[in-house]
Amino acid sequence: DYRIAQWFVKKASMYQPLINDNHKWDKKTAIEVCKEAIKKFPESFGAAECKNLISSIESKAMNFNIEDVNENGKPFRALVTSANVNKIYFKVVKTSHLELRKIYRKDYGEKLYNKLNSLPTVKTFEQDITNDGDYQSHNMEIKMPELPYGYYMILSSLTPDFKYSNNLTAYAQCIVSDITTIERRKDEGTYDFYAYNRMTGDPLKNISVQVWHEKYN
Repeated sequence: DYRIAQWFVKKASMYQPLINDNHKWDKKTAIEVCKEAIKKFPESFGAAECKNLISSIESKAMNFNIEDVNENGKPFRALVTSANVNKIYFKVVKTSHLELRKIYRKDYGEKLYNKLNSLPTVKTFEQDITNDGDYQSHNMEIKMPELPYGYYMILSSLTPDFKYSNNLTAYAQCIVSDITTIERRKDEGTYDFYAYNRMTGDPLKNISVQVWHEKYN
């Protein structure tokens, strides 16, 4: 029965939600097969394998992506990818380019997340996620709140306290600006920089530019 359940899990990976519902419920079928096997032979090695497989199928997953730069004062979109999740909590924190450079150089993993989580909070909100019980991974576009000009980090969490431990978390950088730049390297090694309005494409005049150069050793 465990191998039959595995077969259904493998078939579930063939699910193509934008095309049809074929294999959509195969993971649910795999769980049903496992539960029946556990009921028949509760102390067997196969039952233990079935319990592990059920745990794997029921495990939660969550991530999100946004555009690197978004328009000032207008809502923007995020693409959420999740499995077995009903609600996600979001927190927008304020930062700067220089601050992020320092944080990324110094911290990683849990320390990095906790440092980002300690930055000044701008907004918090929550989003209900469609979960129809098929145990599949799904994509969902959601509306993010409008923000003024600046640098931000957006944190996501499955719990409202945004703690790192016993939780699923993610984060993404968000810049709100109406400026875009194009750079061109010349043959002699110098650069030309062009700045434009992101929305209209009009060139910007009389602006100042600060150039950063990093060298690693």
